[in-house]
Amino acid sequence: MRVEFAAFRGPEPGHLLVGSEEVTFDGWGSAAQDRQKAGQDRQNPARIDRQCCRVFQLFGDGGEAMARRPHQNDISIGQDRWIGFGDLAGGQARAVQIDPHLAPVMPFIEGLEKECVADCCGIDAFRLWPEEIEKAAATLSQLELEKLASDLASVHSEIERLPCDTIVSTRINQYFRKTVFLEVLTHIRNVVENVQAKPAEPS
Repeated sequence: MRVEFAAFRGPEPGHLLVGSEEVTFDGWGSAAQDRQKAGQDRQNPARIDRQCCRVFQLFGDGGEAMARRPHQNDISIGQDRWIGFGDLAGGQARAVQIDPHLAPVMPFIEGLEKECVADCCGIDAFRLWPEEIEKAAATLSQLELEKLASDLASVHSEIERLPCDTIVSTRINQYFRKTVFLEVLTHIRNVVENVQAKPAEPS
């Protein structure tokens, strides 16, 4: 595997050659537009959203480590813990927008956007390991934690009732199978509720 580019961060068009796949790249931050133009999503192993952040990994090992990663398409939620991303099965054209439903909890979710930015890496931009969620939740008061847990449960129920199998979040920059995203919400809620249940430390 080799990677070539004309200007990775600059304005000049470039390209990535990943195996036999060629992915165009118009400049840093253009992942969403490139993916839309090329019709790419997580089913495409040469997708620009992953390669733009990990180009230096590809230089380092020729891409071999990435090619053999068993969970390269799944969502990491802890050490050796994953939510399987599954197959979108061409459902993007029928995907329902969930950003309005996510509004009550989006400020908290945005606080987890520390691995990269969603415009580049979609769900992979968010740190979803329990310790990262706990760290974000620890900044909230007990009342705020109660409201967040309640809002997460309500958002889960609203999305669960949507008459679709595929959903999309423009803010997260990702298509999901609905069942997969519900697992993500359940995971976040469980961690928040665990933090909520911990006794307050003496001041």
